[in-house]
Amino acid sequence: MLIERSDSDAALDAGELVRRAQGGCVDSFAALVHIYRPRVIALLERRYGTGSHEAEDLAQEAFARAYQRLDEFDPRYQFSTWIHTIARRAAIDKRRQRARRPEHVSLGQAELEPAQSGAEAPEIVEQQEEAENIWRLARAVLSESQFTATWLRFGENCEVAEIARRLGRSRIGVRVLLHRARVILVRESVNQTAHQSSRKER
Repeated sequence: MLIERSDSDAALDAGELVRRAQGGCVDSFAALVHIYRPRVIALLERRYGTGSHEAEDLAQEAFARAYQRLDEFDPRYQFSTWIHTIARRAAIDKRRQRARRPEHVSLGQAELEPAQSGAEAPEIVEQQEEAENIWRLARAVLSESQFTATWLRFGENCEVAEIARRLGRSRIGVRVLLHRARVILVRESVNQTAHQSSRKER
């Protein structure tokens, strides 16, 4: 039977639960689901505007993927960051499926609606793919603390005070982390774009 845990308890024992789950303990993974499922659902509803039922389905899909890929989890990072990334990708996959498969339109609806829906879907997918590329770049070029602070601020929409509490840093320290991360991302993004442009010109 799972025991109710507070957020502070979750922060303290999440690492140990992950280690036990990686060792084959199903109950430990169930405890992780119990702790993080509400956060994942809230993230999906806030970031992607999904309904409660769809957010719950996507959260279930995210945890299923996480369980299958548990051996890939790097304990240097927070489990919350990892599961949120998986949930975000599950949401993107769902949007791609919708873009490829137009929804059924009844005869009572205007004939222009399917065309409008189909025109908007690729734009949404493109935006999601661009965001995915940015986070992939962030993972590659930022330090662990810079990436975590950036994810909490822009991935989970946490306030600076909340980030400071969760990272055990001062608010000024968090602002410095975010500023340095932004500078690095802008620089690397410009370099990446310039490199791609030079390759196309060849």
